[in-house]
Amino acid sequence: MDLPAAALVCPLYGRPFRTAAFVEGCARGATGPQTVYLVCTADRPADIAAAEATAAEVIVLDGPREPGDWARKINTAYRATTEPILVLLGDDVTPRPGWHNEVANAYAQGFGVIGTQDLGNRRVLAGIHSTHPAVARWYADAHGTVDGPGNVVSEEYHHNCTDDELVETAKARGMWTFCNAAVLEHNHPNWGKAETDWVYSLGREGFDKDRWTLEKRSRLWASLSPLPRTEIAAGSR
Repeated sequence: MDLPAAALVCPLYGRPFRTAAFVEGCARGATGPQTVYLVCTADRPADIAAAEATAAEVIVLDGPREPGDWARKINTAYRATTEPILVLLGDDVTPRPGWHNEVANAYAQGFGVIGTQDLGNRRVLAGIHSTHPAVARWYADAHGTVDGPGNVVSEEYHHNCTDDELVETAKARGMWTFCNAAVLEHNHPNWGKAETDWVYSLGREGFDKDRWTLEKRSRLWASLSPLPRTEIAAGSR
């Protein structure tokens, strides 16, 4: 089948030395039409310069980093792009060949949020979560976050748990599936695949508050009802 195009969205912050390798890794893992979007904040000129030195598209947000930076960058890229599938990434992720085919198959079945395998997180290995899911544009347009359409992920969190809310909301709506063979390897210090640094430490600063926010907001999707799924013709919607 003709694979629907994917927007590979990667928020950047503080690691310009990783950018070229990340973009090259995305190219090596490509098996379908895709565009890489690197999203930066205006106060990080080194990030912007590194992004502009690659073949990727670059989106720059005004202002400095604020809590909710990763989610804000994802949502900004969603509104600035047109591809029917958005893949939510970080600069420490390596897509493996074949992921696009697996995600496209789930997309064609009408799922709105499609889990990918990161080869590290225990819940992901068990197939019950995804740290770097793919999201159908029609799902964000029509349903979006638990607060309503128009955003892919909630900006209520400092950094952590945005993936938890996205996945749990999609499960409650009957819009979630998991593709074990769609491998987007997460090269994270937690699984011994990278060294920790100040950027990882920055992300963990609000962890306890983010867990509290997740618990507080869980009531919002607890009462949701499943939505009907409609098969999607290849390359459409």
